[in-house]
Amino acid sequence: MLSMIALASALSTAPLGVAVGESAPKPALGKAMQNEFSHSLTIEIQAASANPLVLTYGSLTGGEWDRIPTPGSTLEPGDSITYVNGVVSAYDALGGMISLSLPTGATFAIEFGWAVGGSVACTAEPANLETVAVNVELINTLSDEPTCAVTITDRRAD
Repeated sequence: MLSMIALASALSTAPLGVAVGESAPKPALGKAMQNEFSHSLTIEIQAASANPLVLTYGSLTGGEWDRIPTPGSTLEPGDSITYVNGVVSAYDALGGMISLSLPTGATFAIEFGWAVGGSVACTAEPANLETVAVNVELINTLSDEPTCAVTITDRRAD
């Protein structure tokens, strides 16, 4: 009889909706999945020249960054940096631009995009680049996570 009274007492002090011995409710799994992209484009920039690169700015026309490009940050020779632009819904487009400059004052922009139902695109528009060449290659274009590999090299003297 004493054990019945102890059990009734324990049950009466437990909060409603929480069983005895159970901890507080756990956060929904959807919250943890919220930061994942349904599809994304990785922009990988490799400084394979003797010139450092300075990030002038980065902007988006769709989607969100996994990490926001920092204006004024420098990419030293031999280094690389990666930015990811993605969307949570498969029905959203993504895209934007990253602008870089050289110590000579020359600039170029990497433009990228992926329209709903379209194919991924990535180009570099070099303006008055005399000392470096910019090469763009799209990798894994049939996946939900393609990569735009941008390599900056020293221009060869012909």
